[in-house]
Amino acid sequence: MYRILNEMKSMFSKMADVIKNLDKRQYLPSEKDIEHKDIKELSNILKEDSEVKTLTNILEWQERNIIYWAERAYMHLLLGMIAMISVWFLPKLEPQIKVILTLLVLVVLSLGNIYFYLPTQIILLGWLLFVLWSLYRINPLVGMQVVSLEYVMGLSAILGGIISPIVYLWLKYRTIKYYIPNFKLSDTFETSLSVEKILKYRLAVCRDYAKLTAALLFNLYPKNEIYFIEIPSHVATGIKIGNKIYVLDQRLPITSLERWIGYWRSRLNKKSLNVIILKAFYQEGRIKIEEVDKREVKNLSIPIVDVNSLNKRLLEELGIEKMTVSNKVEKIKSIRLKDMALKYENDEIVEYSMVRAFKNKILNEFCGDIKKITKIAVQQDGKDIVLNIFYF
Repeated sequence: MYRILNEMKSMFSKMADVIKNLDKRQYLPSEKDIEHKDIKELSNILKEDSEVKTLTNILEWQERNIIYWAERAYMHLLLGMIAMISVWFLPKLEPQIKVILTLLVLVVLSLGNIYFYLPTQIILLGWLLFVLWSLYRINPLVGMQVVSLEYVMGLSAILGGIISPIVYLWLKYRTIKYYIPNFKLSDTFETSLSVEKILKYRLAVCRDYAKLTAALLFNLYPKNEIYFIEIPSHVATGIKIGNKIYVLDQRLPITSLERWIGYWRSRLNKKSLNVIILKAFYQEGRIKIEEVDKREVKNLSIPIVDVNSLNKRLLEELGIEKMTVSNKVEKIKSIRLKDMALKYENDEIVEYSMVRAFKNKILNEFCGDIKKITKIAVQQDGKDIVLNIFYF
């Protein structure tokens, strides 16, 4: 028995390594992704005469055009938990067997596509529930000898817990086929989407954003070093410009690697944060990764924001050379950008992308009408940056 347990432990350890490597591959673009015509076209659209503007365009395009796919991020975890819990409601099984079955379910869900597992699970649970309820209906005493009423109620809750999310997804996304005829609901549970589908659906989770960003960077900067930066439950893409790694993470602004780590340590409210930095190579039609650094970050100070520099750049970006003078009573609109100061650095790429983020916020708030603005004051409030816009 001891030998069998050791062999099982070794087997699950190997499976865990496979799962870990598979998880890393989820955000790696394939040769088909990098060479796809839509990526080539988008790269040409976003390319500017400077690295500062091109990199900023990549993030701004994603922020404007792609929506975070929350259901894809969390639904498979919910259904996976339900699948593992359901094992414990199987009658007449020893606890050790249930533990083994739970681990096997975890492995299946990790290695495979949960979508293909769910129909089988629903059919089995539904059939078992039907048989048990039939026994209770025909002869409650016989039914209680097979399994207790608590088990039947538990299985009912599990079955409902599985069906409800699927019904929810169907109701929410049933109209999307009108706009995207080839949309597949099963892609909600896919571990990795092609860039073709990401661009078509305009929906993504962090690993999709990272894959799309990497595909664009490999096209726009084939000679630069490209990186993937991992923290628990999140991944982003980086590029080395000069001697510094800049991180492009879904939305503006672009940050340096150090400031990106500090931002996420604060956002996750962790005393320390484990960070893995992987260098990506595009060789022989494949993307290969190599771990180049692994660190545990504990303390990072809040940077002092050069508000005067940001204020000047913001006015230039908005095209306001001289503020409007008016006899009308001024009003003030304050826009608080939470934790934005954590991303700041006195750096050309960081400042420019941050100013573009400010510009977009103001234009959205004022529907593009900046003629009524009389003054703008950028202020730092601890970890936050506040945009005070005076207008009439």
